[in-house]
Amino acid sequence: MAMRQLVKILIVLSFGLLAIPVAEAAKKLPGRIAFMKPVRILSVQPDSDRRSGSDWSVQASYQLACGESFGGVLVREKRFPVTVEVAVVVARSEAFCSSLPTEVTFALPIRSGVRIRPIKLRDPKRVVLEEALDVGVTERAFILGWPSSCQTMAGVILKPLIAHSVPKVEVSLARFPIDDAGKISSANCAREIKHTKITGVPLPAGSLTLAERPGKIETSYFTRLVAPQAVRRSLDGSLLVSWQRNCRERNVGLLFIGPEGLDVAVVTAVMPSATCQGVKNVQEDYVLPGLIPVNHRPLKPASPTMLLAIGKKFEFNYS
Repeated sequence: MAMRQLVKILIVLSFGLLAIPVAEAAKKLPGRIAFMKPVRILSVQPDSDRRSGSDWSVQASYQLACGESFGGVLVREKRFPVTVEVAVVVARSEAFCSSLPTEVTFALPIRSGVRIRPIKLRDPKRVVLEEALDVGVTERAFILGWPSSCQTMAGVILKPLIAHSVPKVEVSLARFPIDDAGKISSANCAREIKHTKITGVPLPAGSLTLAERPGKIETSYFTRLVAPQAVRRSLDGSLLVSWQRNCRERNVGLLFIGPEGLDVAVVTAVMPSATCQGVKNVQEDYVLPGLIPVNHRPLKPASPTMLLAIGKKFEFNYS
């Protein structure tokens, strides 16, 4: 009964994004098989809320079967002319049930002049869910980076979430399984970073968040700021920051703080579950190449007192 009520809820996010059932960001559903299912385009209407940057809103529906849960709207884009193809991704549980499918309606914003059509599927098709490496946003597009080794990408998954009472859109990727993509010689498949661009679906930059694979050790971490022991420049212009690293942490980047941005701190990710071998604390140099000095003003290590003040002022959260 709870599932029936859930799939009937249509929530229009405050900035005019996707009108589909949302999930809490903290609730992950690991261990489920993902399937891509067809949708039916119902109508294309002018968007009454232009804050999302869209001119039109596409109304579509799909059949949610018993035992399935919504995993997101899958979109992919073809150009010349720009055409957005749409499907949905669902997860299937192993629980047996016999109730009839429920028709679920959702809305997707699109830009003016963009064509929309459903992905042609005779039957639901298996997909493998992948997290993106990064997401970049330009004025007319958002771009996802992902690692490829002769994998065929099925599309980009957009899933509304409520994170800390703020509406977000979780972005991930779906690819076809290797066995469905045909036999591929691994010898000719170099691992490289590819980028997928979506221009026809406008999403505000502040609304996007990257999905994480459940149970992945990299997701079990916290961040901290470290006061370095020394900051110096090399002859080639690189910035060398010496700091002491614990065996369970890795450097993430540098933070330039202080009234003039001349105090340098190291941002680190601490993984409590990581295995330590040998020495627990080691001296390490973080190298930032090609940093151009401003008026040759010297950079200096941020003091522990300065970092403590930052911690008291607000909770430092790197994402």
